Amino acid sequence: MTEVDEETRVQNSGSSAVATTAKVLGIISIFFALFVPALGILLALIAIIMGVVSLKSVKRKSAVTGITTGAVALFVALLMMVIPVMYAGIQQRAEQSTQGQ
Repeated sequence: MTEVDEETRVQNSGSSAVATTAKVLGIISIFFALFVPALGILLALIAIIMGVVSLKSVKRKSAVTGITTGAVALFVALLMMVIPVMYAGIQQRAEQSTQGQ
């Protein structure tokens, strides 16, 4: 094996590790998006960034999975943060309308 082949192999193994990490973080971030949305957003953003960085690696499927699951987790976490605020606003308006009558 030549020095260039060895260097390429080492770079690919590093990129595939990043792709796998992106996939795992994306999956974990979906769980946290449901229960701890702020942490879910952080993990989702890290998964998306790592997935984009590792797109040129050998494990392209893992990178795409990391990006996709990170995006889904980001959407779910944002919903989990917005829905309670909307519900509180609706409830407050209902209370104000009943007090005004």
